[in-house]
Amino acid sequence: MVLNKPKKSNIAYQWWADHKRLYTKPTGRGATWTDEHTNKYPTAGHLFVWGQSLDFEVDGKTLIKLENVDTGGGPSDGHIDYEVAEEEYALEKVKEYKNARVAYFWHKGSNRLIEKPPSKRQGKWETTGGIYFMYANKIHHVNDLSSSSDKI
Repeated sequence: MVLNKPKKSNIAYQWWADHKRLYTKPTGRGATWTDEHTNKYPTAGHLFVWGQSLDFEVDGKTLIKLENVDTGGGPSDGHIDYEVAEEEYALEKVKEYKNARVAYFWHKGSNRLIEKPPSKRQGKWETTGGIYFMYANKIHHVNDLSSSSDKI
């Protein structure tokens, strides 16, 4: 399968084996951060995102960051750390938690690090000012791709 890489974090792709389809999940279109389908059908789908590997692993998963992406707010949020003024401090906190089952969003404007548990099924995939940290099952590095720098 060959995809045009978006080269930005605000577009995700979801592959559903049963449907034999690849769905585009751009921010602002109602896609929801949830583990509901994955729990029911663990091998039926895969999520592909464009992010940066942070070379840190927990439970065999690699921590990555996505810029200017969040999964909503309010009822979808878990624990919140306040007064997290720098991205480096947010990353340090995420590494300390060592929890690959949830994602975290560092909101630059309010200096908050917000836990994003997919089990709450409320968060909408959206664009916002900050850094989204999540763990990936597998990393595909740009150097591992074909000779075309805009395909994966």
